[in-house]
Amino acid sequence: MSKILYIDAGHGSLDANGNYTTPPKNGKWFDHKKGQFHKGSIFYEGVFNRSLAQKFMYLAKQAGYHCVPVYDPIQDTALGKRVETANTYSKDVAGGKGIYLSFHSNASGVGTARGFNLFYHPKSSRGKKLATEIVADIQNVFVKNGSKSPQPLREGYMNAQKTAIYYVLEATSMPSLLFEFGFFDNYEDASLIFTDEFQCELAQQLVNSLSKATLY
Repeated sequence: MSKILYIDAGHGSLDANGNYTTPPKNGKWFDHKKGQFHKGSIFYEGVFNRSLAQKFMYLAKQAGYHCVPVYDPIQDTALGKRVETANTYSKDVAGGKGIYLSFHSNASGVGTARGFNLFYHPKSSRGKKLATEIVADIQNVFVKNGSKSPQPLREGYMNAQKTAIYYVLEATSMPSLLFEFGFFDNYEDASLIFTDEFQCELAQQLVNSLSKATLY
């Protein structure tokens, strides 16, 4: 079987009526009051996550990867369900193999932060190794477009009750990475990551970086 990637596009998308399926109280969207994004001036994180994930999977398949999406095209699938899908496939079909990639965009709450972050589980030596091998390449895509994070590589925070977003790093049976591709509440970052051109460049670099990595 080809090298396996479990793809998680975080949060929800827009339903047939144009409603965001992630509850408003949970955030994951920002109205910039200017520009044109997913719904007028509103940027929806989950819509971006899916757009980038689709481009990435198309390119990854061309590079010989077998991609297993663990998210719903529209609904905001529970973290436990996404992880269960990956763990079950890994156990029953893939012989324990594969890498879990969770796609997100960040928000600082103040709109000033920019850049890329990559999180790994602090107790996963394989996850840390993979993250370390690919982080510079991905960061450089942001840097050359004017968006730089001062600390792109980080250990993922673990929640004792397993309710935080980093649950996907803690509960997966395979090496897992969580990407924060820019800050969607920053107008410059949102304008950058919204474009198809940047998403294609980012997706291609991620495929290239994974292909050079030595985890498998």
